[in-house]
Amino acid sequence: MSEIYDLMCEYRKNPCCIDIPNPRFSWKIGSEKENISQTSFEIRVWEEKTGKAVWNCRRDSGDSVHVEYGGEPLRSNRKYVYAVTAVLNDSETVSSGKEGTFETGFMDGSEWKGRWIGAGRKMTECPVFRKTFHVSGKVERARLFITAKGLYDVHINGKRAGDYELAPGWSSYHDHMYYQAIDVTELVTGGENGIGVRLGEGWYNGEISFNRQNQVYGKVPAFLAQLVIENEKGEQVIISDRSWMASGSGILFSGIYDGEIYDKTKEPEGFSLAGFDDSDWEAAEEEDPPEGRLCGMANEGTKRIEEISPLAIICTPAGETLIDMGQNMVGWLQIRISGRRGDELHFQHGEVLDGEGNFYFENIRTAKQETRYILSGEGEELLEPHFTFQGFRYVKVLKFPGPVRAECFRGIVLHTAIEPAVEFSCSDERINQLWHNLVWGQKGNFLDVPTDCPQRDERLGWTGDAQIFCRTACFNFLSDSFFTKWLQDVKADQYQNGAVPFVVPDVLPRDWRFLTEAGLGPEQTSAAWGDAVVIVPWTLYLCYGDKRILEDMFPAMERYITYIREGSRHGSGNPWVWDWGAQLGDWLALDNEEGSYRGGTDEYFVATAYYAYSTGILYKSAEVLGKREDGIKYRRLYERIVSSFKSSYMKEGRIVQRTQTAQILPVYFGLLDGKETSLAVQTLVGLLKENDYHLKTGFIGTPCLCFVLTYHGYSDIAYRLLLQEDYPSWLYQVSKGATTIWEHWDGKKPDDTFWSPDMNSFNHYAYGSIGDWLYRCVSGIEIHEDSPGYKHFMIRPYPGDALEHVSCSYESIYGTIFSQWKREGGKICYKVRIPANTTATICLEGREPREVGSGTHHFSCPMA
Repeated sequence: MSEIYDLMCEYRKNPCCIDIPNPRFSWKIGSEKENISQTSFEIRVWEEKTGKAVWNCRRDSGDSVHVEYGGEPLRSNRKYVYAVTAVLNDSETVSSGKEGTFETGFMDGSEWKGRWIGAGRKMTECPVFRKTFHVSGKVERARLFITAKGLYDVHINGKRAGDYELAPGWSSYHDHMYYQAIDVTELVTGGENGIGVRLGEGWYNGEISFNRQNQVYGKVPAFLAQLVIENEKGEQVIISDRSWMASGSGILFSGIYDGEIYDKTKEPEGFSLAGFDDSDWEAAEEEDPPEGRLCGMANEGTKRIEEISPLAIICTPAGETLIDMGQNMVGWLQIRISGRRGDELHFQHGEVLDGEGNFYFENIRTAKQETRYILSGEGEELLEPHFTFQGFRYVKVLKFPGPVRAECFRGIVLHTAIEPAVEFSCSDERINQLWHNLVWGQKGNFLDVPTDCPQRDERLGWTGDAQIFCRTACFNFLSDSFFTKWLQDVKADQYQNGAVPFVVPDVLPRDWRFLTEAGLGPEQTSAAWGDAVVIVPWTLYLCYGDKRILEDMFPAMERYITYIREGSRHGSGNPWVWDWGAQLGDWLALDNEEGSYRGGTDEYFVATAYYAYSTGILYKSAEVLGKREDGIKYRRLYERIVSSFKSSYMKEGRIVQRTQTAQILPVYFGLLDGKETSLAVQTLVGLLKENDYHLKTGFIGTPCLCFVLTYHGYSDIAYRLLLQEDYPSWLYQVSKGATTIWEHWDGKKPDDTFWSPDMNSFNHYAYGSIGDWLYRCVSGIEIHEDSPGYKHFMIRPYPGDALEHVSCSYESIYGTIFSQWKREGGKICYKVRIPANTTATICLEGREPREVGSGTHHFSCPMA
C-alpha cells in the first residue's frame, strides 16, 4: 500500500500565521512499490469551525509540491484544514492519513486594533507589563497576535505562552517586522485572567555590530498585542493600550553581546496572574508605530531544540573552574540551584582552551558573554537568561554558592526550528566528526538570520558567507523558509544603486574602521558578498523547485547586475569586467603574506568571474520565468563578460594568475572551453603538488575546489585533500578537537598558539561548505538543473579508495533519497532508494547511465 504524508503549507507543517492570499501546498507519496508516480490529485480545503469548503481542486497532474491555493479569499484568524487524495500510475488511490492545517494571521493590516505601548525612557531595565481581563463563558479558541520593537516573552495566568525564543526575531525593521500568532486556548479561562509581557532591547535598540553602536532602529522597546477569544457568546478582543500597567523587573541588564544580569529579589513574581497587586505600577505609554509593515512570521521561529548535559567539571592549571559542555553550542546555560537570598552567581562563556588548558577569551573581543544571577532564596530556583544567547563550549564559573556539580547545569541549544534533512556516515570516523562539525556550525549560526559567528561582538548576516554555504545548508536542514525570510531582508536592504550590503540586516556603521580603510564606503559591495542576491535565490530554486522565489527576487537580481555594469565608469570604462572599487577577494586564503585577511588571487579577477557567473544565473532565471527578451539580453551580456574575462586574465589559453583559486573559479563557473578547462585543471593539480597536496584557498575558492578536481578526473586528489590531517586541512581542525567549523584554517596553530584574536571564531560555517561535496560527489546525490527540486535527479558517486563504505539519506521535498556504496568481495556494491513521484539517472563508474523510477535498487561494479 502507498500513502500520502508530510503535508506542508509554505514549507511548514501546520503553520499558524499565514497572511498571504495564495499559500502553496506540498505532500509526499510513500510507497514500497517500484516506479510509482502521481497521475492526478484532489485537494480540499475547508474552515475547521464551520466545515465550510473554500477550495476543491482536482487536476490531472503529477505536481505534488508548490500547489497554489486558488479558492475563496482566506479570512483572518481562521483555522483551515486540508486533505489530499492522489491517483497513482498503477491506478491506486491514496489519501493523506492525517489532515494538514494552517491558520491565518491578519490578512489586512487594518485589522490590528492594538496600540504600540512601552515604558518610555524612564525605565532602564527590561520592563514588564500586565493587564487583567474578564472572560464570560467557556473559551473555545484563543489566539494571541504579538510582536515587539525589541524582544518579548509573554505569560498568561502564570504560564509561558508559546515556545518561541528571542521573538519576534530580527528583520530589516525599517521595511518590515514579523508578528507571531500563539495558540493560548489552554491558558485563558472563564472568569478573571491576567496577561504579562516582558520586553528586552535585542537587535532593535540594543548594542549591535561594531563601534559599540546601539539604538540602530529605535530608542525604546515597545510591543503590540491583540488577544482574540472565541466562545459561544461571540468574540472578545483584548488589545495593548494605555490600560496596561508597567514596571521594572528583575532583569537589570540584557544585551545580545554582553549577556544578562537577573536579580530575582527584584522580580515581580506572578505579575501575569489576575490577582497580582499592581497598585504601585505606572500606566504604559503609547509609542509610535514602526516604519515597516507587519508580516506574519515567515519561518519556523527560534526555539529550544535540544538540551546537553555537561561533559565534565574541570579545574584548569590556572585554578579556574570550568563547565565543559563537550560541544561548542549556541544558546545558554540553565542552572538549577537552591541557595540563600542574595547569593550571587557569575559565569563567563568561551569556545576553547589555550595550549596550557586554560580558559581562552580573547577571540570574543569586546563582547562580555556573561550571565549574573542573584537568588531570591525561595526554594529551588531555575535560572536562565531571557533576551540574550551565547556561543560556547566552556563556561567559566566566577562566582557560585557551594560546590560546582554537573547535575546543576544543562545546555539549552537554540536555533531556528528548521528540520534536519540529512544523515551521513562513512568508514572514517574523522570524516564523520567533520560532518558533525559542519552540521553544528549551521545550528549555531542559523538563528533567525544566517550569522557569521555566534559568540563575539558581531553575529551578523554576512552575505558572502551565506551564499557559499547555502547549498550545503539546504542539504543539512529544510532551509527553504529560513532563506526565503532572509531574502526579504536582502531585498529590503539593497541600496538604491543596486549594491547589496555586506551584512543583512544592514547594520554596519558607516564609519567602521575596516570599511573606511579598505575604501568600501556606503552603497558599495564586493563580489561574492553582493552576489548573494543572485546565487541564493537560484540555489533555492534548484534545491526546492521554487519559482516564486525567483519571481520575487528577479528585479533585485537585475538591479545588482546593473550596478556592476554601470559601475565600470569608476574603472577602465569596460562594462564587461569588474575592475573598480575595493574588493574582499578570496577571503582568508593562505596564498598571501602571513596574517593577511585577503588572499593572493587578483581581486578583480575574482570579481569579474563572479560577474559572469551571476549574469549567467540571471539569464537562466529569465528563461525559467518565461522572460524571453530578458533571457536573450542577459545571455548576450554573459557572453560579452566571459569574452572580456578571457582577454583580460588569460594568455594562450591559460590563466595568467598562478593561484589555486584562479584556476578553480572559472572552471567551476563554466567560463572556459574544453582545452582551457583542461589546462586550468592541470595547473591546479601542479600547484597542489607543489604544496604537498595542501590547499591554500579561502572562502571563495574552497567551496569549489574538490568539485573541480572530481569532475575533471582527479577525484583521488580531492579525497587526498579531504583526508589530510596536518595543517592546513579540514581534518586538522578535527585533530585539534573541534566540534564546529573554524573561521581560520589555523584558528589554533600546530604549536597551540592562536591566530589573531581580532577575528578568530571557532564556530563559523564557511569552510563547512565541504559538506556540499560530501553529499553530491562522495554520496552522489546530485540535482538535475532541468528538473529542479529533485523531481528528476542523478545518483553519481565517486568512491574513494580510502573509504570502505558511505551512506547518505536526504529528505527532499518529494521524500527520502538514499545512496549507499560499500566495498565487498572485490566489488563496489550500491544501494539506492528513489522516492515516489520522482525518477533518477544512475551514473556509476564502468556502467552506462540508467534511468530508474521510484523504489530500492541494487547495483554492483568491479573495483578498479
